[in-house]
Amino acid sequence: MHPLHTSCPTTLRFERFAYHFALYSVVCIFLGYGAYKFTAREATAIFPLVSHHPLLSWLYFIFSKQSVSNLIGIFELSAALAMAYTGNWRVRFAGSLGVALTLVVTLSFLVTTPDLRSGTFGFLIKDLALLGIALIVAARTLALGHEQEAHGPWHPARK
Repeated sequence: MHPLHTSCPTTLRFERFAYHFALYSVVCIFLGYGAYKFTAREATAIFPLVSHHPLLSWLYFIFSKQSVSNLIGIFELSAALAMAYTGNWRVRFAGSLGVALTLVVTLSFLVTTPDLRSGTFGFLIKDLALLGIALIVAARTLALGHEQEAHGPWHPARK
């Protein structure tokens, strides 16, 4: 199953390039922000967001500000690496969903954080586009994985 129903090789190559460009753009963004979570500056920056979140605020009762940031960084790095992994479609699917989950939580800061500054709003709202890409990657990975399982490991869907 291919997302485009065309036999034009140029169109198919361009679509494949665009898909991979979007996928690895999200991976690179998540690798960068995941690594940045290990800095004191980022731990301080995310504290007001995470501490007001109803599902995450409890972390600060158990861990330090830096430890919470490190945990988030580990999750972001793991999700990005899994999303980039090509060896098993299930790993890429799980990574894509992990990235999507992170983005949903990040976007929820828009409604859970009191007195959100306009700069922070702009920074968070861009995650809508990243969420869309993560969901497209997850959907395409799931479809290709099911096609691969139905037709065997050497099926063109493996590519």
